[in-house]
Amino acid sequence: MAPTTKSFWLGHARAWKSSGLCYRDYADQAGVNPRTLAWYVSRLRSEMDGKQESQRDDPLPPSFVEVLPTPRLSEPIELRVRDVSIRLPVDFDERALVRVLAILEARS
Repeated sequence: MAPTTKSFWLGHARAWKSSGLCYRDYADQAGVNPRTLAWYVSRLRSEMDGKQESQRDDPLPPSFVEVLPTPRLSEPIELRVRDVSIRLPVDFDERALVRVLAILEARS
């Protein structure tokens, strides 16, 4: 079983980079899995260059976006059908309104 420590793969990642070889050729010479090498290279890229995560060249500053709630209509909707008046809250249930209108229609 091949060693899987971070320092082991960091050493191989640095050696691969300085070798100028493709992953497969380097991995064949070193006796490691080329896919595993490629995975570690992608994960350890900043450390391969001798930088710690906090020393990246392009750190993004933290940012926040203020999310404002959408204003709700405060006045209810009012329906007038003949002599019947129905007041609906802004967030009414459409299915309930359909049932109420069906009942009113049946009565007339």
